[in-house]
Amino acid sequence: QVAARKPNSLFGEAVRSIRTALMLTGVDAAPKTVLITSAVAAEGKTSLSLSLACMVARTGQRAVAVDCDLRRASLHQALGVTNEVGLSNYLTGQVELNDIIDIEPGTGLHYITAGGRSPHPTDLLGSQQMFGLLVQLAAMYDIVVLDTPPLLAVSDALVLVRQVDRVVFVTRWEQTRRESALAAVKQIVDAGANVAGVVLAQVDLRKQRRYGYGYSGGN
Repeated sequence: QVAARKPNSLFGEAVRSIRTALMLTGVDAAPKTVLITSAVAAEGKTSLSLSLACMVARTGQRAVAVDCDLRRASLHQALGVTNEVGLSNYLTGQVELNDIIDIEPGTGLHYITAGGRSPHPTDLLGSQQMFGLLVQLAAMYDIVVLDTPPLLAVSDALVLVRQVDRVVFVTRWEQTRRESALAAVKQIVDAGANVAGVVLAQVDLRKQRRYGYGYSGGN
């Protein structure tokens, strides 16, 4: 979680800007439930999800990151923890909510790993148990960040986009095909999502400067 460890780095500043932009999207109150998704894998969803939640937690607010990728979980790997019990176990009635919430000691971030693999992840994420969980978490935390699977791989994220306050779409600079990104964005818009915006991830700043769009935050 570079943004939490080095809040004044370029990445930290970028995450802070994303958080500020999210807060400003709410008319009467800042959005509480935020879903992070992308078109394909390896675009930076998990890094952004954790960094955003960690930065909020470091300010003294209550934040929880939830790994909703029940097929290819990665949040636990980024945190260096196990994935034996998590979201899937809760949704199938095996454990209670308190059994799946853990705390990252360095930042105070609360998190829920994906848990054991399920043969029907889309059904679990679209279940009343999942919707009820989102309501509970929104009452408990200032922000709930959902790390979800890529849209063009599976439909898991689509069953959640209308159940959250905002959706953030992540796309990797110079890697993701424009057609893929546009197709994925169309999917979430057609599904009725409230899209907060698009985040351009893993930008090569040296190449960007050569294009004439260099970072202007300092000398």
